[in-house]
Amino acid sequence: MSPIDWQRIRSSAELRARYGGLGDVYFGFALTSAKNNIIALRGTRTDFEWTVDASMPQVPLPFGWYEHHKFELARVHLGFLVLFALLADQVLAAANKFNASLPCFVTGHSLGAALAVLAAPAVDLMTSNKDVRMYNLAGPRFGNPAFADAYGEFVTQSYRVVNLTDVVPFLPPTRIFGWEYAHVGEEWSFLNQSGNVAYNHGLISPNNYTAAVGQQVPTNAARTYPVTGLGDGRIA
Repeated sequence: MSPIDWQRIRSSAELRARYGGLGDVYFGFALTSAKNNIIALRGTRTDFEWTVDASMPQVPLPFGWYEHHKFELARVHLGFLVLFALLADQVLAAANKFNASLPCFVTGHSLGAALAVLAAPAVDLMTSNKDVRMYNLAGPRFGNPAFADAYGEFVTQSYRVVNLTDVVPFLPPTRIFGWEYAHVGEEWSFLNQSGNVAYNHGLISPNNYTAAVGQQVPTNAARTYPVTGLGDGRIA
């Protein structure tokens, strides 16, 4: 997992989702530079989004995905799919303005990480961008094993940064109420035990995701669950 080599940003645009009576709600941004494109999506902020996070029944993808037969057996998190549907037009419109000869990085934290898991193959399948790479932080599981398999066919460079004391990447459970959930891509993990559930999940919490990535701490080496590393509040 190599860091993104950024040059001067050339253009940027906000990404917004329309929530009924709430109007347009800021959800992230699209950026272009001399060497890369990026779509970044934020985590949960509103009561509506907390409800979305908890809506874990699995449903099929929209029919438009069935042109790519590997997605026919895919089943995904209802809440995440609904929210992506509110955001999809803007994500795809931004991607259609990118220079498709450059890599397109799709990223997000928490809820934004989950949405990045659907945004990445959507950008690959529905725009001219074919070098799509997904990096997410603190992401929950998005769909069933069939979705994870199909996803891997289209987004071959896919990385999840996980704090092993963060509960969110372990949700939804792999099996619950007859549904099966699986992660996509390759896990890069670190351990930071702050003693606080929110701090263990926070993007910019002390010694957490931003600091760990900045110090290139996460590793794809095999880990021993549930405890590994120093476990004393320092990044391991």
